[in-house]
Amino acid sequence: MESERREYFRVSTVLPLRARILDPTEKDQIEGEIQLRRTPDLSSIDPALASRLDAIEDRLDRILEAIDRSPEAWVTPGGMTPIQLSGGGIRFPVRDAVPAGALLLIELVLGGVPRRQVRATARALAEKPPRGEDEPHAAVQFETITPEDRDAVVAYTLEVQRRETLRRKSDPQAGAA
Repeated sequence: MESERREYFRVSTVLPLRARILDPTEKDQIEGEIQLRRTPDLSSIDPALASRLDAIEDRLDRILEAIDRSPEAWVTPGGMTPIQLSGGGIRFPVRDAVPAGALLLIELVLGGVPRRQVRATARALAEKPPRGEDEPHAAVQFETITPEDRDAVVAYTLEVQRRETLRRKSDPQAGAA
């Protein structure tokens, strides 16, 4: 069996996720908004205030998006979603199959303190249904994502991997399951 080489480590997790297929006319606008959203240097601001401001910005983003789009536009059910996440992309369940090559807007919230909302565009890859599952899934590769958001995703996946490793070491039966 040939070993698969990946640029980023992939973890299974459950996070709030929304995704929708972008209309070609939205591509430049959305990608511009993502690039403008780069996180400013908050090192000189009190960490508690910076965390609070980040939470307010996330809430405003969700309110504006809710006003802008009807729930039917999203290909994901919304809410907590089981996903496979890496610094390169995501695999997640969808309501209906997503065509390979489609460009999607991805919004997810990484756990931790402070929580971080990630917005990115991603390209759908050719996807076979997972073995033994009937539910359609999409596998997407990030295209437009800020370096700060990608770093946050990578840090989150490493933290999930670390916690899983500690859990397995403390409970040998967990690794056998």
